[in-house]
Amino acid sequence: MADEYSDDFEQEETSKEEVVEEEHHLRLSLEVHSIKDLQEPLCMYVKYNYPLLGNGKTQSFQVTRNSETRIENSFQAHEFGMTKSQLYPTLNSKPLVLEVWNADKYTKDTLVGQVSINLNQLLCAPLKKTPQSVVRVLDTWAPIQGDNKVGQLRVVLYLEDLGPKTPGVALAQQANDYQAAWELELWRRAEEAKWQATLKDREQTHLASMAKDWEMREEERERQFQKALTEVNQLETRLRSKAHELQKRENKIVSLEEQLRQKMNETGHQLSLKEEEIQLLKSRFNEHKNTMTKENKILQNKLSQAREELSKAEEELYRIRREQDTPAVQNLRNELQTKHMENLEFSRQLEQMTAAKDTFKQQCEKLKSELVRVLRAHEEERKNWEAKEREELQRIKLQYESSLYQQYESSQITQLKETLTKMQKPSEPPVPNIINKPIPQNPHFFTQKKEENPQGSEASRIKQERDNLISSGIYTEDDALIQELDRQIAALAC
Repeated sequence: MADEYSDDFEQEETSKEEVVEEEHHLRLSLEVHSIKDLQEPLCMYVKYNYPLLGNGKTQSFQVTRNSETRIENSFQAHEFGMTKSQLYPTLNSKPLVLEVWNADKYTKDTLVGQVSINLNQLLCAPLKKTPQSVVRVLDTWAPIQGDNKVGQLRVVLYLEDLGPKTPGVALAQQANDYQAAWELELWRRAEEAKWQATLKDREQTHLASMAKDWEMREEERERQFQKALTEVNQLETRLRSKAHELQKRENKIVSLEEQLRQKMNETGHQLSLKEEEIQLLKSRFNEHKNTMTKENKILQNKLSQAREELSKAEEELYRIRREQDTPAVQNLRNELQTKHMENLEFSRQLEQMTAAKDTFKQQCEKLKSELVRVLRAHEEERKNWEAKEREELQRIKLQYESSLYQQYESSQITQLKETLTKMQKPSEPPVPNIINKPIPQNPHFFTQKKEENPQGSEASRIKQERDNLISSGIYTEDDALIQELDRQIAALAC
């Protein structure tokens, strides 16, 4: 009879005139859907008692911490017949109270908290039309109130208007509704079985992966165990070596303790000797103390005598001061004052002379440093000049040696070398080294000009060369070269 159904029951009244109300077939359904925001994992259930729903209780469910948990098989519906004027006051008169309990198999069940829902919210929910009825649905999260806010409970309420209540139609419609609900329940259970089978497959797959993972971890643990066993063996080897070392150290410690014991005995012996020395020093100190006491008494006597002499000296000083007031003493004071002034004047002059002396000394130091600088500059100039002169003399020496070798004839040089070779001693240098012998810095030797031999005789020429060599200071009359030249001169003279 869905085609003949109208929603006049849900429409607002437009007139205040009395109208005969018709009783409608109504259904109130409740589903405790899920729970969340719990701080502790608990095993819980929800129960309620409401006149239009009766007593109800859900199955026990396990709640995980800080997550949403679905509550299975928590749907309950109740059908009744009622007019609009009776329905609204009945729903507004009493709220729906749901109690959340903790189910512990070891202790008595405890109340966790309560959820209160005002059904006026259901009456204000929007209308939804179906082919069979008009439905108002309230889906809400309600806080669980205990000692404090424990969590939240999701509750879904359905208020269905199945149309005007007639005996025949209502029974037939009720039977059809029960059949549809039964088929829906069967379908739900079938889907649930399929879902559980899927979950079972997933569980088997997960268990297989976990078993494989466990085998891999066992292999890894075996490797780690073998590695740890190797490390333990190494540690045992180290421990044995350490024990051996500790045994050596213990033996060493025993020997050191023996040495320490000997040193302690020696120290005790030395302490006994030191105590004897201390006793001896104490006796000496007592003797010295007695001596100092006697000397102190003598010094006290001398001090009393010195005090008597000081009193006499003070009396004498007082007498002398009285005598100072005489004219002779006054004149002497004036002379002393004059001498003191002269002494101050001499001191001032002496300070001035000392300052002048310091000034002259500083000037002398400056002149001395300047003189040292000038001398150093002169010394550097002299060294430069000497270096230049040495270079010039070396050049002149080379020129002279080249000219000297040019003057000798080849036959005479050969004869001279042979003669010198025969006369040369083993300790003397060879003849060719004579040319390489250094020539001293004799300016007269290099500045002398070779005088021309007016006669052109060989004897005068050799004699001139002999005199030049001797005057240079390099050769003496005992040298083989000079003796050979003397022999040649004597031969030419004959």
